[in-house]
Amino acid sequence: MKSKTKRPYRQFLAVTAAIAVLAAVSIGYRIAGRRALETTLTSTYGDAGKLRGFTLSGITDGEPFYRVSFRLRDGEIENQVDISPAELPETSVSWARSLLCPDPATRDAVNEQGGWSNPDVVAYSQADTFYKMVVLHLPDQTSVRFRVATAKLDTEQSVYAYLKDGSVTADWECSGTGISDLDLGADQIVEEEGIPERNGSYFFCMQTDNEWPAGVYRVEESLQDSEVAALPQEGSVLGVPCVPASTSYGRIALFYRPDDTVRMYNCSDVGKGLAVLYENTAGKLCLDYVADNGQCVDHRELLATDADTVYMTSRLARQNETDAAFLIRGLDRNDQQLLCETLVLMRTRDGVIEKFETKARSRSEMQNAVQAVLYNDDATEVMLVEWRFLPLQIHDGVYEDTSEYPAGYQIAVYDTLSAAVPLYTGILNTAEPTDLNLKFLSDSFGWRSFLHSGYSTPGSVTTFGNNLPGAADFDGGVTND
Repeated sequence: MKSKTKRPYRQFLAVTAAIAVLAAVSIGYRIAGRRALETTLTSTYGDAGKLRGFTLSGITDGEPFYRVSFRLRDGEIENQVDISPAELPETSVSWARSLLCPDPATRDAVNEQGGWSNPDVVAYSQADTFYKMVVLHLPDQTSVRFRVATAKLDTEQSVYAYLKDGSVTADWECSGTGISDLDLGADQIVEEEGIPERNGSYFFCMQTDNEWPAGVYRVEESLQDSEVAALPQEGSVLGVPCVPASTSYGRIALFYRPDDTVRMYNCSDVGKGLAVLYENTAGKLCLDYVADNGQCVDHRELLATDADTVYMTSRLARQNETDAAFLIRGLDRNDQQLLCETLVLMRTRDGVIEKFETKARSRSEMQNAVQAVLYNDDATEVMLVEWRFLPLQIHDGVYEDTSEYPAGYQIAVYDTLSAAVPLYTGILNTAEPTDLNLKFLSDSFGWRSFLHSGYSTPGSVTTFGNNLPGAADFDGGVTND
């Protein structure tokens, strides 16, 4: 059998070619001018005057080469183009992580049978009783940690700990991969679109009953990283003291839970309260509007659930804080095929729901990915915003790609959310991969476009490719000459 001879010069040539492409693209942007990168509006049907009263903002991110902030307001497009931009700030991001750590009552036994797989760096051992901990990282750069489950397994599992410079950087932990008894974890926390904030407090949903009942929770105390590091070192890894991963810190409290709750799906800050999505014991997916005192002031039934369907919800971009918009998706429990979609749009005034609409999307409508549903200023008309996809169609004799890539957004204005015929349609054209060089950038760096969420805490917003935090304030104009 012949072995292949490595040719380092080929790798060098590949890297050199990649750098040349990047340089050429960057120079091309500067030569072609910023105008080629700006978002534009193309009307395709009806009177563009129907866009009056609507405001829609977003970002097209081609970091590290360009970034375009755009805003459609009353039918007019404003652009801010930044060449060679800095990374978007990692502020206003919330996320949850699971920790599967040995029961503290078994720590001595874990240490006794432990050893070093990499001297003074990686320690290994076995455990069969675990705490399932969740660490919730909040937009203000603090965190809270709490236990959601305890499990005793039939067989021991490998656990590892990590040290650096004589200090424990990660306490005993198990990956838990493939252990069904330990599936419960960070997936219990609804935080994909960010953690809502009201009156200086953060709120999140616990999806199902565990050691905490399913419901909406308020974070009453959270710690900075320095405060976490200063917690008592009540544990050790092979004699090296540490703060146990099983130690809870911060404080959460149940804020809202209807008596008939089966599963909690989502919550959004809106007006003078929270909009809460949950499933009840009657098999209905409902929305409650909850005041700041934790009392329900309005209740709406949205749809009947099906035992063979898994439901997923997401908050959609909105125009202002008096509104809330949700997308509810139903997937087949077995093959994960999309079965149904329902849009929910509401506007509040003075602590009550002023206007409320829902729409069950048809099969053909479900082919388009919804990004935003907006009321105009006086809630007399509705804007629906969806991704617009086009085939890339690259053929250069060697490289070929015919996959679809996003090419901006399709927008449509209707009398009501459930109306079948639009009053106006148009296309927001954003700078997207349309040739081989931009395809290279998309694959290598991640071309991304997203709409501003419009929530008080943006968190992870709707993107193509990697998730991005909420964007900075839009100033208009052109920057970084």
